[in-house]
Amino acid sequence: MQLAEQEARRLRHEYMGAQHILLGLVKEGKGVACKILADLSVDPQIIARDVERFVQTGRNPITTKRLRLTPRAKHVIVSAMEEARSLQHDYVGTPHLLLGLRREGEGVAAQILMNFGVELETLREETAKRLVTRE
Repeated sequence: MQLAEQEARRLRHEYMGAQHILLGLVKEGKGVACKILADLSVDPQIIARDVERFVQTGRNPITTKRLRLTPRAKHVIVSAMEEARSLQHDYVGTPHLLLGLRREGEGVAAQILMNFGVELETLREETAKRLVTRE
């Protein structure tokens, strides 16, 4: 989420939306979410490029200390927590956020994932496999 906030600030947005969460996940580069995307033959860098193509940069530097979450971003986080719970995990990590983004179903982030053919059930299966092998 820190990377998502950094991306929102870099883009001069006074809010943090689902697209910033997706950018944060793929810019992290080494997280489980990126590995899952790679397993699905989706290049995280191309996702980042697509997000940046759809999102316009703001005009003014951001001066607020804390960025507000959009309703869609809040929904993504709640969905991520539900996905973590359904997998019986007591934490929310990058793969859960990725699941939350895809599950949300609307907006730039979900649309980009859908454009790459990232299906929710396949993503759940890959997440479960990847996290079982990590533990």
